[in-house]
Amino acid sequence: MSRHRGPLSPVAIGALIMAAGLVGIVVGHVSAKGWTWSGLVSDVGTSVGAELVAVAVTVLMIDRLAERRESVRLRQQLVREASSTDHGLALRAILELDVRHWLAEGALVEARLRDANLHDIVLEGQDLHGADLVGANLRKANLSRANLTNCDFNNADLSEAVIEMSDFTGARLQDAQLNHADMAQAILRSADLAGANLAHSDLTEADLRGAVLRGADLTGCLLDNIRMDSSTTWDETTRWPAGFSPQAVLGAAI
Repeated sequence: MSRHRGPLSPVAIGALIMAAGLVGIVVGHVSAKGWTWSGLVSDVGTSVGAELVAVAVTVLMIDRLAERRESVRLRQQLVREASSTDHGLALRAILELDVRHWLAEGALVEARLRDANLHDIVLEGQDLHGADLVGANLRKANLSRANLTNCDFNNADLSEAVIEMSDFTGARLQDAQLNHADMAQAILRSADLAGANLAHSDLTEADLRGAVLRGADLTGCLLDNIRMDSSTTWDETTRWPAGFSPQAVLGAAI
């Protein structure tokens, strides 16, 4: 009674290929040079050596590609974890990205971090341009000197955050909480701050040219040497610090 045998294993296939190769070398040697042990050993050694080098190079290339795929997979996983509402998980993911130097390589550029719980996180000087941070908790975070251009911070909590000298050009901050934030020298050109709460924030020397301030609350803000121009927009619902005149700032800028 015959037994059904399964497919050959990769090891068996490799052994068969190697055996076939050796047979081919022997046949080729005998056909070309006749039978001599020294010549056969020389031909086999040369051929096998060349093949081993080729195999080694192939193995190294495959291993390198596997490492690269694993690196990409891990990086994507950590970015996903950074968007978690679990503060511990999000913090560990950010720290791991930093340790592996992936933050410096732009791992959070255009990242989807909606509703992420990143309070007290330190991302000083990092590049997050284009990131989606809608509803994110960034309370007391350190984002000073960060590239936040074109980010979406709508409904995000940045209260008491350190964001001095950060670049918010083109960012969306509608209804964001920015009260008591350190925003000195921040660049907010063409940023949309409609309905944002900036009460008691430090906006000293901030650049608000082209910014939208309709409905924003700036009561108690420090606005020394603030920059505004005719493209800065506000309305009757915008709340300014006592004694502050936006028209006077515009007049001084002319």
